[in-house]
Amino acid sequence: MASKRIKQKNQKKVRLGRPRNWIAMGALAAYSAAGGGKPALAQDAVKGRHNARAADQIQALPVRRYDIPAGSLQTVLQAFERLAGVSVTVTEPGLLSVESPGVYCSCTVEQALGKLLSSTGLQYRFTVGRSIEIELKHAVTSTDVTASAPTLAASMAKYQQPLIDTPQTINVVSQQTIQAQGVSTLRDTLRNVAGISLAAGEGGAQGDNLTIRGFTARNDLFIDGMRDFGSYYRDPFNTEEVEVLQGPSSVTFGRGSTGGIVNQASKTPGLSRFLSAGLQFGTDATRRATMDLNLPVSALGSGAAFRLNAMGTIGNVAGRDLAENRRAGFAPSLALGLGTPTRLTFSYFHQNEDDIPDYGLPWLFNGPAPVNRANYYGLRDANFLRTYADIGTVKAEHDVNGNVTVRNQLRYASYSRDVLITEPQLKGVTLATPLADMQVTRHEIAVNSTETFLDDQLDLIARFETGPLKHSLVTGIEAGRETSDPTRPNYNAPQTSLLDPDPGQRLNPNPSISSRVHDTAISAGAYAVDTISIGTKWDLTAGLRFDRFDNTYDQTIAPVSHLHRLDEKPTWRAAAVYKPVAAGRFYFDAGTSFNPSAETLSLNAGNANVAPESNKTYEFGTKWDLNKGRVTVNGSWFRT
Repeated sequence: MASKRIKQKNQKKVRLGRPRNWIAMGALAAYSAAGGGKPALAQDAVKGRHNARAADQIQALPVRRYDIPAGSLQTVLQAFERLAGVSVTVTEPGLLSVESPGVYCSCTVEQALGKLLSSTGLQYRFTVGRSIEIELKHAVTSTDVTASAPTLAASMAKYQQPLIDTPQTINVVSQQTIQAQGVSTLRDTLRNVAGISLAAGEGGAQGDNLTIRGFTARNDLFIDGMRDFGSYYRDPFNTEEVEVLQGPSSVTFGRGSTGGIVNQASKTPGLSRFLSAGLQFGTDATRRATMDLNLPVSALGSGAAFRLNAMGTIGNVAGRDLAENRRAGFAPSLALGLGTPTRLTFSYFHQNEDDIPDYGLPWLFNGPAPVNRANYYGLRDANFLRTYADIGTVKAEHDVNGNVTVRNQLRYASYSRDVLITEPQLKGVTLATPLADMQVTRHEIAVNSTETFLDDQLDLIARFETGPLKHSLVTGIEAGRETSDPTRPNYNAPQTSLLDPDPGQRLNPNPSISSRVHDTAISAGAYAVDTISIGTKWDLTAGLRFDRFDNTYDQTIAPVSHLHRLDEKPTWRAAAVYKPVAAGRFYFDAGTSFNPSAETLSLNAGNANVAPESNKTYEFGTKWDLNKGRVTVNGSWFRT
């Protein structure tokens, strides 16, 4: 049932912002300062029986998907009523002004309530029928209710269980952490997660380069569950949270993911109205501006909203001459049908970067050359790193009923990069060579490339029972096309002095072309993962996926080559979770993944006939949510 306005306990309609709201807000502040009181016992047995019957009715309601952004309690509860099919009242009108963190999960009514009231100083109790009453904690007359365990963002439809019940090492870097740290790159966000190593420009690579559990994860970066294929440096200005799933994930994400994957959950429109902006200033002329605007769009219906995120960053590099980073981006999105069974979201993401790159000091024998740290060995007027990422996505979701949801996500992305970077090298020197006589060879790394990505994912999420067993089934199909067209020029750059480099020297403007490649990969996959609950103590998970990866590689510069590789590979996953107490879990997980020779859309004569690298991992771990979920402790032992 839908309610146009959240009701007061006496059923009178109230409006946000009335003068007497300060009374309830003052009481809430006083309660929070005192640390909160424990709930009182039920006043009489009759009222307790009514509450119990109401609780039974509400607990019998099906699990639903909630995508309700932060906002005033009035706005959040309006959306919650429509989704949950319940009636909510408040005892004081001023409580509707309280800010709620919102809720993003596939969960029960109780779990959703716990999330949207967390950190508010408020609690709920059941009254009659499908009715819920919200009060200050000290006035609650039922048992204490705590927030449920968090889940992954709504964009990760393939993971339906709370984090504590998911048999895998998962770390989530929240929006609160990203903002508190003033993070401006995905790399710095990932420094919060153990098990990840961040690389620089090793192997001439551009863009985010990392390993998870010792395995390269350059191609295991995702946005909202879909591969983020481009070689660029990612900025989290449009990221709600960053999720790191460690361990093989080919069952849900396809090729790669031996050590794990990184998913960037995008900011999405909500029904509340807000505008936030930020300015950051730092040393070395660092300036950064961000904006986040969300507006309901009543002209398109009560469930329509628009959101726009934008960013601009300029900064030099501490202790380094000439190097500079310039980055800008914007991400508009439009959602229709929020709070209804059918939801449609259109989103676009653009980020561009124009840097003067810096590969640092040359390596001399066993360490960096003993020279002035500010020395710049590149070419001031020739070196650059320019990247452009453009990603358009259409997502449609439909709740067939309270237990079945169909979801389809279509994406097209284009990534362009134009790069000319100097790597300083010392060649032909000995221990007897004086530093003043050493000449630095400038190795020019150059590439002009465009990558494209077209992908469609269709998922079905279903909850059902077979006798005493409760199933949570996620199944789907995926098909995509990826292309890569790199051209690599070959420049001859002049040498320069080790002690006194000259960044003003000129580069040969007419390079030869050493490589021109066109690579196309057609992929398809089908998967199913079923989590079976046996009573209240055990969950068993079984998953299977089959992937087809067809790659064609053409090199048009001598030596000309045409290579083709087709891989068809199944992967599986099996896990068990034991729940000895409400706050703790023990789990065992086993799974496989595979890495084809053409995983990075590149083949050569040496690997075109090599079968995919197969991987198998076993993991035993434990997870604990302590202090009502405010502290999470987990640990695992794994072997890959």
